[in-house]
Amino acid sequence: LVHDLLVKIGPTNFVDGFLPNDVLAIVAMAIMFGIGMRHVARHEREHGHEGHRLIEQLFDSWYRLVMVFL
Repeated sequence: LVHDLLVKIGPTNFVDGFLPNDVLAIVAMAIMFGIGMRHVARHEREHGHEGHRLIEQLFDSWYRLVMVFL
């Protein structure tokens, strides 16, 4: 039951989640991206790297831009 639900929600590729305006697929991709970013950030901090900061700053700027539009 859970497997079938996850297969139905999860898009088959990156573009497929946006084409049919499927909100659950977009939310699922956002959650997966967030989990991936947290993993990368933790791994980079453990090894003394700061490359993830650039991506975080870009998303922060993008979020602020969207909030201005709204």
